[in-house]
Amino acid sequence: MYARSINCHFIVAFLLTLTMSAQAEVWTDSDWTGGNWTAIDLLDADTSPGELVLLADSLHFVMAFDATHFEGVWDLAIWQDQLYLAAGPNPPLTADGGDILLYDYEANTCHIDYSVFEQGIVVLKVHEGIIYSPGIDSRGSHDWGNIYFNEGAGWVRKETVPLAVHIFDMFFYDDRIWITTGQSLEDPRGILFSSADMGDTWVEEFAIAPENPAYEFRRLYGAATFGESILLQPDFNEPEGMVFLEFRPGERVVPHDIFAYTNGLAGFQEYRGQLWCRLRYAINAFNGTSWTNHNNPTGAPSFASRGITVFKDRLYVGGRQKICATEDAETWDYAQMEGATDRVMETLETFHGRLYAGSTPRGEVFVSGVPEQGDLVSRPHGFAGPVGDGRLTWQALLQGSSTTVKFQLRSAADESGLSTAPFLGPDGSTTSWYEVSGTSMATAHHGDSHFQYLVRLESTDDRFAPVLQEFQFEVDGMTAVPAGMPMVGDMTVQPNPFNPRTTLHYELAAPTAVELVLFDLQGRRVTVLQSGMAPAGPHSVAWDGRDERGRDMSGGIYFARLVVDNQVTTKRLVLVR
Repeated sequence: MYARSINCHFIVAFLLTLTMSAQAEVWTDSDWTGGNWTAIDLLDADTSPGELVLLADSLHFVMAFDATHFEGVWDLAIWQDQLYLAAGPNPPLTADGGDILLYDYEANTCHIDYSVFEQGIVVLKVHEGIIYSPGIDSRGSHDWGNIYFNEGAGWVRKETVPLAVHIFDMFFYDDRIWITTGQSLEDPRGILFSSADMGDTWVEEFAIAPENPAYEFRRLYGAATFGESILLQPDFNEPEGMVFLEFRPGERVVPHDIFAYTNGLAGFQEYRGQLWCRLRYAINAFNGTSWTNHNNPTGAPSFASRGITVFKDRLYVGGRQKICATEDAETWDYAQMEGATDRVMETLETFHGRLYAGSTPRGEVFVSGVPEQGDLVSRPHGFAGPVGDGRLTWQALLQGSSTTVKFQLRSAADESGLSTAPFLGPDGSTTSWYEVSGTSMATAHHGDSHFQYLVRLESTDDRFAPVLQEFQFEVDGMTAVPAGMPMVGDMTVQPNPFNPRTTLHYELAAPTAVELVLFDLQGRRVTVLQSGMAPAGPHSVAWDGRDERGRDMSGGIYFARLVVDNQVTTKRLVLVR
């Protein structure tokens, strides 16, 4: 009995000693925005927050992939960190074949996510975590239009829009869905509808009528919101003529003269305090009072050439065999286009730090090229004490054998010694690299407590680019935490992605002050989850998807930043609505 007691005490003492001498600590990096690094060369940390990418050459485009082989790609949209494509025949009303496509970034291929009832899909919109698409033309004899949406459980079709063969555009205003329509089999007017119940019922808000209803029909094409106004693009027919209509519910509709050669489906983009409109041959800007025409550098695009966006603080427009960029709409830079002969750049979208362009008539997608490699040196990181061993892990998107992400480490006993220490690979040499996630660090770093990493992104084909999303360096074999020096373990988020609630978990080695704050992609504070002294041991903090005012946040990427005794841990959260 006495011997058993001694053995039990010995085992407990041994386990306590082992725990104190083998504490684990994790250094996580997933936010390189705003200069959160020591050095950077040919990498981009700001265009796609939460990711590190090769610096895109925004004036050099190559054909990335052939999405449909025979259709046009009329719109692009990002939803749940994936690229969706609106595809239809060219021109979009000549045959059946409207599809919503999903792009597989790592495989560089597309597949049909949903085939629509209409002959064409031209518009994709994302709003508050939901992706939508209006069907531009119904099949044959059906005298209604459909809208489609996906909240995360699959696509839903609403066959509820009254008297509308065409649904041209969709936007969101005053907590309602709005659509522009035209050319009903029973009603020749172009009608603006709104719905407050996800398309179950619709209210007619405004309409334009033909001068001769027996022989003519009218259409409302594109639409956008700007300030308190809704801007509507009619078909430029009489009696209004070549005007845009400024509509405010309950007020008089104001016509604005606009420069245009012919009608079509316009695209809109806010840029530097104005609403810009891309309408086939014309580019116009609205300052809240009137429209101003600007030089169009892109030639003669097609009916729905709506390609206009902001990329790296410049305005980009697409056209026939061209993509052009400007800061003032007077001086334009022309991109070099490879393989774009007779192609029209219909739509533009930023994805993983690069600019993508959907085109007609064959449905090819073009992308801004990248350099062969780029490097980043992290900020120094200090662990609580000398480390005995460690492992490097990371999350990255790679496109086949053409792309790589790899690392080297340097270490020192204190931060001042890092600048003269060499970067080393897993075999302890300056020529080797950590190229496989989960590789143990070189023994040359054992006993050091301060580290930096060098990350290199490489591509042998400028169609393809790697994307680094998270870096982790877990160390163990550390000495006991010295008195007065608290240490925090790795922070985890479960579930992630989530809707609408998740929990953040971490553990403290000693009592200390803690600050846990949530930020959005723009770096704006969303809410403070925890602030003040916290005891040693495990901690769990819940977030219900609301900001500090109790408002529901929209779906997207957020960052949880945990600060403990000058140690910073950041985690990427994905809220799905």
